[in-house]
Amino acid sequence: DAFSDMAVSPASIDQVQTDGKLAWVIGTESAVLQPRAGGEALKFETFFTNIFEKNGSRWLLVSHHAQVIPK
Repeated sequence: DAFSDMAVSPASIDQVQTDGKLAWVIGTESAVLQPRAGGEALKFETFFTNIFEKNGSRWLLVSHHAQVIPK
């Protein structure tokens, strides 16, 4: 593994939709990756899409996709 630590946090939630059984959330998040070899952490923003499926009374995350926002 090239990184010793990774932290991801939501920056914005831009859209939430559901059809009752599935829900999807679209937004941006901030990521910080610390190289295992040391040195300065890599910091970048991503677009994300999360897809949830309702299972009884619980919503389960079934897919997460993120893509770096071009500068």
